[in-house]
Amino acid sequence: MEEVLALTVTRDKKGKRDATRAFIPEARKFAEHWEAQGYKTQVVGIDNRDTTCHRRTEVINAIKSTRKLRHLAIFAHGWRTGIQMGFRIGHLRALARQLDKVAADEALIVSLYCCSTAQGGPGGDNGFGDELRDALCGVGIDHCRVDAHTNKGHTTRNPHVRRFEGTGSPFGGTGGSFLVAPRSKSWKLWRSALRTDLRFRFGQMTATEIVEELHGAVHIV
Repeated sequence: MEEVLALTVTRDKKGKRDATRAFIPEARKFAEHWEAQGYKTQVVGIDNRDTTCHRRTEVINAIKSTRKLRHLAIFAHGWRTGIQMGFRIGHLRALARQLDKVAADEALIVSLYCCSTAQGGPGGDNGFGDELRDALCGVGIDHCRVDAHTNKGHTTRNPHVRRFEGTGSPFGGTGGSFLVAPRSKSWKLWRSALRTDLRFRFGQMTATEIVEELHGAVHIV
């Protein structure tokens, strides 16, 4: 049975309820959705008050607990060069090597429900999401997919999603592209649809499939 792993930070920032009102409940809903689709799912909490080294170790241990990982989702704060789980760009090769050991096949999906991890140069080049795709391709998962946000926003409802796709090259690629382009004809539909379970599903859909669904029947739930 293929597996889905959701990782979430567990501690609120001082004066906020970002973990308890956003990251944790959305990680649980994400896992519940995919469990209903027949996947084996786990939600693993990472204490963001621990040292960055310990956070990375806990992430690696969670990944090691899987056997046929299809989809990894991370719910945390992020920025152009890192995420709250303790990982920076310089740590991505080690993360990719561990993912390669447990991936179901070459088509591993990583959803970064983390702000700003798709920032960088043209198309997000050299940012965290781009570098993660490149690292995965470099260890042999060269048909991977990494989705990430280009700016700050809600962990799952931020519509500014850029996809970095591995298309067979061991060197990855140069940047990525928006799943739905801002100000396009599909933009308003996309923003509304992210209030449905599409926010959990789009990682396993092509951009064409997403647009086709947006222009069909979209039901708010």
